[in-house]
Amino acid sequence: MKPSRGRIPLKQTVARNTASLNFMAAASGKPAVSLDPPWLTEPKPRAPRGAVNARDEADIQAEIIEYLRARPDIGCPIRFNRGVMSEQGRMIRFSTVYEPHVWDDPDKLYPAVVDLQAMLKPTGRLIAIEVKKASFHGPKDKREKQQALYLRYVSEAGGIGIFATCLQSVIDALPPI
Repeated sequence: MKPSRGRIPLKQTVARNTASLNFMAAASGKPAVSLDPPWLTEPKPRAPRGAVNARDEADIQAEIIEYLRARPDIGCPIRFNRGVMSEQGRMIRFSTVYEPHVWDDPDKLYPAVVDLQAMLKPTGRLIAIEVKKASFHGPKDKREKQQALYLRYVSEAGGIGIFATCLQSVIDALPPI
């Protein structure tokens, strides 16, 4: 086994200790010892997979990106990554829109950047799409409310801002070619 980050894997450590104890037991005439706990030897049973028709968000997103690239009246489709990282003890958020002077929200919700953005040619009208699973029925947690706030901001500014649970919802929201 290859050590991970310079550390010896647990299975290898247990195997070495078992071999040492068995050598000592054989030398003293005692019975062999087994240190293998069940969680090291028995494979963990896999959780049952979801319904066959349940599609992953990444699959839906890839389908939407392919559709946006194929349309001649849509330019510059972009996929955004967002998250949080720790740098020298500070938490740094990236891909978050900070415009506190625009939003008077008592919960201090700042709009969050969505998964996909593109522009309609030749007007430059912004298209903002947040991709969700088919089971999505509206924002529930803070992050989804932040995304909804951004989509509302885009819509109020004259763009197209939608939550998309399938390709058809994007097709319906966009103007026909």
